Amino acid sequence: MEIYKSKKVTYPWAKETSLLKIGELINHVLYGKEWMGIVLKIDNDLDVLIEDRKILVHMIPGTRYEKFFEKKWIPRDRVSDTRGWIYHRWVRRILLV
Repeated sequence: MEIYKSKKVTYPWAKETSLLKIGELINHVLYGKEWMGIVLKIDNDLDVLIEDRKILVHMIPGTRYEKFFEKKWIPRDRVSDTRGWIYHRWVRRILLV
């Protein structure tokens, strides 16, 4: 019952995504390893409705989803064909070994 009394929603991936830094390579949760981008900017304003932050992503040239923001994207989140805003919850850091 304690879980339902909590007013703040926490996600299992919250710690991982909150550690993203500018310049890091990222993958999309749904599109996998073929979707590669680099973090350009992190918006510090928290979206009240979904309790998440946006990041500005530039897609890596030569990848399958290089023009990810070209079509089927909300105009306010699209900066160019290869750049746009996306929520933290949808991306994961690429760990280079």
